[in-house]
Amino acid sequence: MLYLSTADRQIGAVMRQRTSRLLVVDGPVSFARLHGRACWYCGAVSRSMRAVGRVQRAVGARVWTIVSCGCHSKTVVL
Repeated sequence: MLYLSTADRQIGAVMRQRTSRLLVVDGPVSFARLHGRACWYCGAVSRSMRAVGRVQRAVGARVWTIVSCGCHSKTVVL
């Protein structure tokens, strides 16, 4: 049986983030959603949020972390 230390789990999470897919958006996106201040799906700002993926505008090079309040029951983690 293999036991992973906390450090090993954190390194694994970072590696998964680096290899995860990237959502590319070609259209208008609210400032709050793009900057992780509001839920990507419903736009809520007063709920507890968690990171669910990464997004990039089609016309830019910067990658943004997107968040969700859990409102979308079939949220796909990117």
